[in-house]
Formats: sequence, structure tokens, C-alpha cells
Amino acid sequence: MYDYKAEKLTFLDGLKDFASSLRHGYIIEPAEKQNWYPDFTFINKSNHEIKFAVDLKTTYRDDEHSGFCNGFTLGSHGEYFTEHDSTKNIQHSYSQYGEYRQHSIY
Repeated sequence: MYDYKAEKLTFLDGLKDFASSLRHGYIIEPAEKQNWYPDFTFINKSNHEIKFAVDLKTTYRDDEHSGFCNGFTLGSHGEYFTEHDSTKNIQHSYSQYGEYRQHSIY
């Protein structure tokens, strides 16, 4: 039987280790609600004004098309993208996060 919970805990432990190893160290704050952006907020230990968002996306490979995945959802695209001070469905207002970059790993 697949132990999803054990794997999830291992991943979170690794993410915490990564955050604390970053220059100046960061703590990880998970989203309070499942449907909030982002999944995790990295907060600088010495200056809590410095934050960056980590939003995880999952997908699966498409075996019929080598090198491609089957797509994934982009989330709610809530009002926080246009109203940067909004706190609806977001851990901290969008304006509090430093930079915005997207990376895909598959």
C-alpha cells in the first residue's frame, strides 16, 4: 500500500531544510486554507518583510508524446492578481511578495 502521508512529510521536511539553508535563513508558512495562494510562503528569519511564494503544480507525463505532460491547472487567478492589496484567497497580500517567477520541473 502506498503511504502518501509519509512521502508528504518527507517532502515537507526537505522543503524546511532547504528554506533554512538559504542565505539568511527562511521559515516556511503553509497556506491556511487548501484553496489559498501560495502553497507555501518563505519568510526571511531576520526580516519578516521579505517573503516569496512557492506554489506547487502537479501533472503527469503523456507517454504518447515524449517530453510532454498532460497539463495542469493554473489556479483561481483570484482578484489578488489585479488588486495587489487584496487578502481574499491568499496567505498575504500579493504586494507583500518580492519577485514573481515561474519554473516548471517535470
